[in-house]
Amino acid sequence: MARPNAWTKCWAARSPRFLKELYVSAAARRRGVGRMLMEHLRTIAEEQGCSRLEWTTDQENTEAQSFYDALGAQRHDGKVFYRTPIPPLVAGLGEPATTPAPGACAGEATGAVSDGRTTLKW
Repeated sequence: MARPNAWTKCWAARSPRFLKELYVSAAARRRGVGRMLMEHLRTIAEEQGCSRLEWTTDQENTEAQSFYDALGAQRHDGKVFYRTPIPPLVAGLGEPATTPAPGACAGEATGAVSDGRTTLKW
């Protein structure tokens, strides 16, 4: 099975749109694929009335940070990122969660975009 050259996953977080992951394979980088994905995600967010797009990168992923800087995205130091494993560490937070079937997540974006040379599907 061939691996995709790029993929993305978002979920709705009320008025903003949070980009969970953006991945472009090394072979497809520097060809405008990431820029096209980000522009299309911005269009989707605008059409859905979202106030902004938000995402994170690993601190050591300077290549991704340079890409986002080149897009004109603004770095935001005002948030702290948290994560908790499932099942929860704190008693009383409910039953352990199960992983939803592919495509079952609410707000998950699917579709395609083309710039005339390249068509991306997700």
